[in-house]
Amino acid sequence: MIFGRNLKELRKSRKLTQEALSAAIGLSPNTISKFERGVILPSGKTIDKIAEYFGVDLGLLFLDSDSFDSNIRAIRKATSDELKKAYVDFCQEYGIEIRIEKDEN
Repeated sequence: MIFGRNLKELRKSRKLTQEALSAAIGLSPNTISKFERGVILPSGKTIDKIAEYFGVDLGLLFLDSDSFDSNIRAIRKATSDELKKAYVDFCQEYGIEIRIEKDEN
């Protein structure tokens, strides 16, 4: 999954363990592992936390190739709830199976 791969690469580029990242954003290491493996997709609120923690645009977490540009532009402009819907629509369009976690708070 695109999000999981990008999260893992971003985490490793900052020399962070899953444990360190999970502690920084208030999740369990197991949850970070599931995100990275594409088992679950974070809630919009969690995606916002991750982007803020790394200081990156939300779109960077979903960017794959030029063929996805129009979808990515919609995701970049979206609010948290809109982001979730845009990503689900995107995954459905490309036949990507996902599960979305509920906010942990």
